[in-house]
Amino acid sequence: DASQSGLSSYNLSTNSLSKISLPTNEIRPYSFITQLSSDKLLLATTEDSPSSVGNLGEGYASLINQLYILDPATNQASSLREGNALVQYITTLPQNYFQSVLGVAHAQGGNPADPNVTVIDLYSDKPSQENLQLKTFLMKPELAPVREQQQADPPAKEPGLPRCRDLAAQQCAEQGSTDPKCAKNTKKSLKANKEGVCYDSPLYLYGTAGDKVSVKVQTPVYNDIPNYSGGYDITLGAGGSMQVNGKLYDAINYDYRSNLRRVTPPTKGAVVSRSGVEKVLREYAKKLGLNDKETADLVKDGRTKVTSDYAFVSFFNHETSSSILPLAFTPKPDNYLNVVFYFKLMDQKPNYAPAAPSFGTPIARDGLTAVEVSSLVE
Repeated sequence: DASQSGLSSYNLSTNSLSKISLPTNEIRPYSFITQLSSDKLLLATTEDSPSSVGNLGEGYASLINQLYILDPATNQASSLREGNALVQYITTLPQNYFQSVLGVAHAQGGNPADPNVTVIDLYSDKPSQENLQLKTFLMKPELAPVREQQQADPPAKEPGLPRCRDLAAQQCAEQGSTDPKCAKNTKKSLKANKEGVCYDSPLYLYGTAGDKVSVKVQTPVYNDIPNYSGGYDITLGAGGSMQVNGKLYDAINYDYRSNLRRVTPPTKGAVVSRSGVEKVLREYAKKLGLNDKETADLVKDGRTKVTSDYAFVSFFNHETSSSILPLAFTPKPDNYLNVVFYFKLMDQKPNYAPAAPSFGTPIARDGLTAVEVSSLVE
């Protein structure tokens, strides 16, 4: 029954069995690695995103992204922060251990009893105290973002890559429509149906009308509106409007490639149903200090990207967001908020409740103010 199933520890000396209860992790469940001692266990969390599993399939072991020491008495897990280092786990094993492990036989091409098979065993004939074996945990799944970039992201500025606005204009022309509203409405439809690459990462600027601001995006961008040519030279208008290349905009939109090679997802946020995404986004937007337009654009983006029954909704702090999407301003804004939202799609509601995120002080709106809001979906 449910009370008996799960992970247990068996004491060979006392012939007794005891249940091991693993604590609940906010995002990724803990995996048991080994029992280090009578009062310490080694746990891990794994990188289980589809981009990491790749073409191997979910049956293959996932890469470990963090190790933990569990104290069963308190049921508290303490993180071992190794960064991107390789970790060796050293243990003792019984004599002839590798001669009885099926995996070794397969690695050598057959049955260990087969005289034509040579089993590599350097330790079974040694005293038990010398039976040290090494196992290496791979902690650097660097190929995952490379493969994800190659298979999912269009190359920056690739000739002939259709932009959202170009696709909209083309469809309206094919319909014989010259109504300016056609392109606007068609663009919205393309975003909703994920045609082309039609996700906006809006940048908003506010300040004294007539002031000039230069903005450089320090990572590759595409589907840029207005066109990005090494930088934006902006003249501020009233009410958050901006003039770029002689045209007025209420935000600068573009898609971008993350400047970080590997992004560790946030762990604090909210798990909500698809219908509850708007409510939590409005709540988070208010606590961050977003205005009505920024909030409306964020909600629209969330509705577009969350296509599953449930989702984990969170965001990266300003420092991490600025590393994912680095922007340079001249002059430097008096107030600057860069927030990258994070959506993890889920088919089922998990049995945990993540801790609430920290918001800090809402962004002030006096002087030159820059607000950048974008999102990543997994």
